[in-house]
Amino acid sequence: MALKKCPKCGMDNILRQDSCQYCRFNMHSYVNNLLHETASMTPEERKQKIYAQILKPPAPKQSAEMYTNIWEFIKGNKKAAICLGLGFLYLGIGLLTSSWFLDILSILVIIGGIGLVNDALRSAKNAQNRYVLEQNEYSNIINNFNAYKEKMTQDILEEIERQMKKDEQKEQEKKIKKYYTQPIIECPACGKEISSEAEICVHCGYPLRKMLIKKGYRADEKKSPVIQPVSTNILKCPKCGSTSITTEEIGYGTFGWIGASQKKNLCQKCGYKWWPGTK
Repeated sequence: MALKKCPKCGMDNILRQDSCQYCRFNMHSYVNNLLHETASMTPEERKQKIYAQILKPPAPKQSAEMYTNIWEFIKGNKKAAICLGLGFLYLGIGLLTSSWFLDILSILVIIGGIGLVNDALRSAKNAQNRYVLEQNEYSNIINNFNAYKEKMTQDILEEIERQMKKDEQKEQEKKIKKYYTQPIIECPACGKEISSEAEICVHCGYPLRKMLIKKGYRADEKKSPVIQPVSTNILKCPKCGSTSITTEEIGYGTFGWIGASQKKNLCQKCGYKWWPGTK
């Protein structure tokens, strides 16, 4: 929100901007300065100080784009006058010399000059309308200055109160954010002590971390996926290097049944056999 009227020129702040669209007065800085100056004052003292600071706005001045005669218009729009003058000069020369090139050039220059004249006339009309609006507003303020001061004072006080509430809310947000950075905090739901790093409350299951992220008290640190290390202990065939290895039980041992239940590695690619742990 911004002031409804400019404290300097008295014009309506229709667009609710921080700066006046008429005199460019910075109303946002004006309110902030008053807020700091009257911070230690009572509401009545603040009202009296603001009321005393409101002065009569200056009388509106005529814009340089407002012309009273043709010579002022020519002075203020030399480019348009030069374009039109050259255009008609080229046109006259082209007609006398029967030059189609000068005829076309003169028409283009005249069209450009007419465009500049239209722009200048539009600006002059806007300036005139603006001056009339400012003059009417100024007359209303002067004729009802006391009522204007009362209304302006109330508007400024309301804006100061809005700014104070906004500042208090920001300060409260800072305190809350600082509180949640402590190692041990109270659960917002059950009030019991828990770790501020906990995902949920161990007592009532309140989603603490989700709340802190949603309120903006903590950044959403997404856990990166754990990459499992690739095992390098892969069994390969000592002869051909293939990893297609299986095991087979031998059906006999050195002395009949002795060693009959032992297993050998078998390469399924080349058929090579070897004892586990040997090459």
